[in-house]
Amino acid sequence: MTTLTPIHREVINLISYRGKEVEEVAQTTGVPVSTIKTRLHYARGHLAQTVRCSGHRSRVDGVLKRLQHCKNGSQSPDPDRN
Repeated sequence: MTTLTPIHREVINLISYRGKEVEEVAQTTGVPVSTIKTRLHYARGHLAQTVRCSGHRSRVDGVLKRLQHCKNGSQSPDPDRN
């Protein structure tokens, strides 16, 4: 996550790890929902690409699974906990 900008890191942290809804993050930060969605899309893609380029294929699958699970509305960032 250190390769992300602070604004993208904040969105990933709030949504993917703390289980906040996009609308809640938008309201809290004072940023439009569309901007939060764009930042989240960029951050997820950037993280996936970073992990792919690092050569850790097994980690890519885990990261993508966790991010997809969160995207699908799960409150838990750990797919095995729901």
